[in-house]
Formats: sequence, C-alpha cells, structure tokens
Amino acid sequence: MDVLQLQLPPFKVLCDSTVAGPVWLVIAHRFHGSVNFFRNWTEYKNGFGDLTDEFFIGMDKLEAITGSQSHQLYIYLEDFDGNSRHAHYDNFAIGTEDAFYNLQKLGSYSGDAVIEWEHGGMEIALTGTKPVKIFELRNVSGPISNICVMLPPFEVLCDSTIAGQPGWMVIAHRFDGSVNFFRNWTTYKDGFGDLGGEFFIGLEKLHAITRIQPHELYVYLEDFDGQSRYAIFNDFAISSEKKLYELQKVGSYSGDAAGPGWLVVARRFDGSVNFFRNWTVYKDGFGDLNGEFFIGLDKLHAITASQPHELYVYLEDFDGNSRYANYDNFAISTEEKLYELQKLGSYSGDAVLMAVNVPVPEWVHGGIMSALKGQIDSRDLNLNGTESLFERQSGYPNSCPTWNGRFTIKAQYPNLPPFQVLCDATVAGPGWLVVAHRFDGSVNFFRKWTEYKNGFGDLSGEFFIGLDKLHAITASQPHQLYVYLEDFDGNSRYALYDDFAISTDDKFYELQKLGSYSGDAGDSLKYHLNRRFSTFDNSRDNKCSSDRMGAWWYRDCTDSNLFGMYLDGAIESRLNLKGITWYSWRGSKYSYKTMLMMVRPRYNA
Repeated sequence: MDVLQLQLPPFKVLCDSTVAGPVWLVIAHRFHGSVNFFRNWTEYKNGFGDLTDEFFIGMDKLEAITGSQSHQLYIYLEDFDGNSRHAHYDNFAIGTEDAFYNLQKLGSYSGDAVIEWEHGGMEIALTGTKPVKIFELRNVSGPISNICVMLPPFEVLCDSTIAGQPGWMVIAHRFDGSVNFFRNWTTYKDGFGDLGGEFFIGLEKLHAITRIQPHELYVYLEDFDGQSRYAIFNDFAISSEKKLYELQKVGSYSGDAAGPGWLVVARRFDGSVNFFRNWTVYKDGFGDLNGEFFIGLDKLHAITASQPHELYVYLEDFDGNSRYANYDNFAISTEEKLYELQKLGSYSGDAVLMAVNVPVPEWVHGGIMSALKGQIDSRDLNLNGTESLFERQSGYPNSCPTWNGRFTIKAQYPNLPPFQVLCDATVAGPGWLVVAHRFDGSVNFFRKWTEYKNGFGDLSGEFFIGLDKLHAITASQPHQLYVYLEDFDGNSRYALYDDFAISTDDKFYELQKLGSYSGDAGDSLKYHLNRRFSTFDNSRDNKCSSDRMGAWWYRDCTDSNLFGMYLDGAIESRLNLKGITWYSWRGSKYSYKTMLMMVRPRYNA
C-alpha cells in the first residue's frame, strides 16, 4: 500500500503488479460479498470498505486521480468456474461531482470481455438508502425471486403461525431427532436435511440473507410436556466464511425463554455507561432503561422487602458463551444498614458460586451489591461516561492502574473532560499509559495539525492519543517516557526517558523535557529536545514534515521519526528516513514493524 497526494489530503491506495503487469492502482475490489455495494450517494462519493478486503476508493478520489493526468482502465472478471476475462480502456476519466461524476472518456477498447459501455456521457445514479431485499417469497416452500449475492436461487420454508405474524423464514427445524446435527464444517456451510423434515439452511445462505438488510431472529422452544417459550433478537447477522461465520450481531432480547416475570435491575452490554459512581448515584439509580442502567439501591430494597424474590444473573463473554446464576431468596437491607446483602438463598446455575462474605473494596463505600468470581476481561472495564452527576473526589483516577485494559482517567488539568486510555502492564511493567501504537500500517499517520492536536485512530488498533491530552497528562505530574520498538525479524529494543513533558498548543507542543536516557535502542530523541511539533500543514521545521512524510518534533530534520510512513523493514535510498525511524538502532534505511510510546508517572517507577 502506498500514500498518494493530489488535490486532496494524502490517502492510502492499493497497488497491483500481478494481474495486468506494473503498476496498477486498484480502485475497486470484490471477491466474496462481504461488503454491501448498494450504497447511497455520499458513500460512493467518499468511498467505503477496506483496502485489505472489498472496497471502492470513492468518486472524489477517482476524479482527482483521473483528472491529474491520462489514465488507463483495466477491468478483471472471474466467474465461479475459475475462468477469467478482462476489458482494457486506454483513456479513462470521470467528471466532477457537479457533473455527477459523468463517464467522460474511455478511449479504445481491447480485451476478451464483452464491451458493455459506449463512449460518451454516463451519469452514475443511486436510488437512495433503502436496503435491498434478498428475496421475495412466493409461497410456503416454493422457489424465490432473488437478488442473492454470489448464490443461485434456493428454496426456503416460511412460517406465519408460530410467531403470530407473517414473513418468518425458517432456517433450522428440529422436532423428532431424525436428522443428525453432529456434522462437519462443509455440511454446516452448505446446509443439510429437507424442508419437509428436520434441516438447517446452511451458513453460506444464512450469511447472504442477514448481510443485505437487518433481520430479526426468533427462537421457538418446546419441552416434552408441551410447554413452549421463545426468544426474539431484533438485529441478527453472521459474518462470511472468511471470518468463520462469526455471530456478528444479535441486538436486543425480548421473550420468555428465561421464564416470565423477571424485572431487570441492571444491564450492561457495550460499556456506554460509566458504572464507577458515587454513593448518591447508586442510591438513586442511573442510566436509561433502553440502554445500560442500574435501577437504584432504594428501589431494589423496596422491591425485595415487599415479598420474597429470586435473583437471576446472566453473563455472556466476548466469545458468545453464556452462563447464569440463580439465587432463590434475594434481599438487600435499607440505606441505614448500607444496603447490606441480607439474603441469597440457594444457588443453582452454571456460573461459579461466589461467597456472600466478600472483602469489600474501599471505593464501594460500605456495601456490596453483587459479586462474581472470574478473570476480568479488559473490555469489561470500558468506562466511557462523563455524566455531570459523577463527583470528581470519588471519580476517575488520574493515571493507569497496575493491569492491562481500557480505562477512563481524568488528568489533573483545567477544562479537560475525562477520556479513555489504553493501559499496559506487560511490555515494561505496570502503570504505563499508551500514547501511540503502530503495528500493521492500517492507520495513516501523515495527518493535519488539528488531527494531531485531537488524536486519531482507535485504542483497539493503531492510534495516537492527541497532543492536547499528552500535554495535560505530562503537565499534571512528572512522567517517564518509554519507547518500544520491534523489527520485522522479531527483535525488540527500548528507550526510557525519566522526565518527559511537552508544552501547550500556543507553544506548538514543544518537547520541553526528556530527563536521563536508559535502554538498549540508543538515544534518538535527545536531538529533538526543545523543538516544536510539526505537521505538513503547520510546519516549524523548514518543511521536514513533508520531506519525512510524517509529523514529529523535527530539527533539520530528524534522528527519529516514529510518526513517519509505515514501510516494510529495510527500505531503498529514496525512502531514507521517511519510515518509522529510530536512527541509533537500525539506521536511516529501516522502518520498524511495531512502535509503542507510553508514559507513566515517575512515582510508579
């Protein structure tokens, strides 16, 4: 992948030299149907998908590319029998958005595919954002009229009786044990059984059905006593075979499969609400019944004091596995007794039982609502909320704890709201806050000043925390800086600076302090001390940012360039110092595979 710059900000492209010789820029790629191409105008204008998968580069970029100089167009097609053909046009260009990206030029055709376009104007028109239906059902088990992607028409079984409304397509049916469901991968992929008996429709068809438009899932269960229950999930989808038909979405649950009459007292499913709250907020309750929430200790006491109640705890991990714990006599006390967990009764279920007499952390303020035993997944600690009810003195920490995960912190700095950070305790010991991470080149670091000021990327992938936050963190108390580097041979080195700080925006985030160096990567940052941060659109360094294809505290120009281009190890002379450079280890003609920048308060050292 390369970075291209035209009359637009630089953008990453996919280049190919295998299909039709060197060097072609891929503007669209489809090969397994994982990406929906029935899109609205704005999405086609900006582009969609991912360069590592199915994608379209976008009309704005395509117009800029073909408007900059003469271009050829090559179309490669392959059918499901492995046969391929191509169409080649020697002078291709499209118009601007004002002209609706009309097909201005094609030039002469050559190739072995049938010519489908005629020279002249053609406007690309999209009908809107209404989802495509995969099929229209004609009768209970007859043929379908389909718009199935990459699948021939297939028969389905439809039902309008069990769920009380029409339009349900049966994807699996079991009722007498006549069909073996202990099958291999290929059989589950293609489907098995018969629509007149027990069957499963097949993962390939189920993926095709659920990916084109939103679908509900209805699960109907009947026991041997004739009792029935159901579960409805309002947004169901599975992924492609490439992703092992992952259960992508289920949406919200409704039904009675967990038994009727349950009152939900707390719900968490996406980390959108902060549960690290003060006493008053837990007393009154918080959140919204349509999302994540807790009903409140006052209400919970009133409910459980009115008559005997059961407690049902449902847990689901990030692999889709679920367990439950049921206690048959649950009650909590009054606020006067700090909402003590008075009763639980007998336990049943398949989650590990936790004793009632548990040591209480100080921050719980005298009471414990419930306790679950097991390893904490870092994603469970996804504290995103910044609600005004939250009191600072009992609120967010100002640095990372001693274990890995995502946390919300509040830097001791005026007018900066709490923000989420990634904490690491494995690379260099506990308490490190990751400020930048690069490992696969998926995120472009050749960015504008505003983007570096605010930060970009995602904590689960490549990212930079942002200069505003980095200043606030390092200004609040003395910090160390740890730089971790890994090359493409699996070797790693580090550089540690014991007193790191950068200045404010009005001083261009100058690299103010580094302190003493230690480590085995060599000191390639001291050269940049007291230099201002530069980007290609806000340069303080004689255009070093543009020359080095990055952003950094440049000084005529660089000994290090950790925000340079992501390149593959040893590089040619023309790319000298343009990659992820740390000169004192592997010199100027090497770009590292992995880079971590982390900070930690000095008192944690």
